[in-house]
Amino acid sequence: MKKAEIIAIVVVVLVIALVWLGRTQFGVAPEPKPGEDLSKPADQERVVKEDAEVILSAFPSGFPVEAGAQTSDSYKYIPAKSLEQQSTLEYVSQKSLTENAKIFRDYLSKAGFQISNKTELPDLMFYYAQKGTEDLSVKIKTQDEKVSVSASYLRR
Repeated sequence: MKKAEIIAIVVVVLVIALVWLGRTQFGVAPEPKPGEDLSKPADQERVVKEDAEVILSAFPSGFPVEAGAQTSDSYKYIPAKSLEQQSTLEYVSQKSLTENAKIFRDYLSKAGFQISNKTELPDLMFYYAQKGTEDLSVKIKTQDEKVSVSASYLRR
């Protein structure tokens, strides 16, 4: 065998080993089994894709999701050995970054959330707010002339 072939085989074996380690040792969240009861704690963390309307129903009432927005992703994250569920909704907005920022800042204020962390840049707005046992984060980003919104909600 040539030296280049040996190196190629070693690289392939290392990549396979790293993928296997990542999936087994570092807790890559498996998809839940069909019919699995998500209301009971599990030994492993879970990420569950859900319909946008189901995810949105977990958010506080009046949460300002843009009507007719194109949803790009919606899921809930359930930590291992926990009943807490963090719901996340992502969509492409027809409104500008600054319009969205104002809408979400106003909502957080009116709903009684306290913004404890924020970033306001020309192409990125981020707000992390809390109210009692509720955490709500909103990221608004402009990229490739599109405005995307990602919101996550957790009731502890």
